[in-house]
Amino acid sequence: MDKNTGETIFRPYGYNEVNGEWVSYRCERNVCEACVVINARRIAGAIHLSKPTHALSLTLVGDDYRTICKTMGYFSNCVRQTIPSFRWAWAVEMNPGETGCHVHGYFHCDAFDFGILPDVLDEARVYAGVGKEMDFNRIDDNADPTYFGYPMKSLVDPDLRETFLNLNGLPTRRFLIHSSQSGFWREGAGGRILRREEAEIIAHRQSSSMKYSERH
Repeated sequence: MDKNTGETIFRPYGYNEVNGEWVSYRCERNVCEACVVINARRIAGAIHLSKPTHALSLTLVGDDYRTICKTMGYFSNCVRQTIPSFRWAWAVEMNPGETGCHVHGYFHCDAFDFGILPDVLDEARVYAGVGKEMDFNRIDDNADPTYFGYPMKSLVDPDLRETFLNLNGLPTRRFLIHSSQSGFWREGAGGRILRREEAEIIAHRQSSSMKYSERH
């Protein structure tokens, strides 16, 4: 293991030729200092596979996990009143100055009048009772998987990791990302709907195949 990055020297997945399944060589727990960074990178790959169209940031979303989840539920439900196909994935972190918590996430939705998007998001922001500062922008089509790891960047800093985990889960259940109950994880734009675990494995296979092709 590289102690600076948390990466394992060996491949995180291996292929079981007996049952045709991909298996992990790691413990995969989010409380494991080595595995949590790799888990975040796997999630970033799955987000990249899902081809979200926009990045979104919200401020002053709450101070504890349960409150934040409820607030994000209000926000999402309000957006879907106008844009039913809105699906997103997000994580929360403490502001650097410890002045509150903010959310970074990515979303996609079916074709609609994107001209109304600012008003829809602002209405949802007010309804959910989050901060006035909100930012969203269209994602570059050429964005690579590392771009989508930004919401989980606190995990690489030992001084910030525990706070991140506390804000995104309970002592008995640690989460690194939150997503719409269904529809966010998919095999590319317009592709079949996946579970997050499936998206992670497919993204890892594609990445491994690409690296192999580059070497040969």
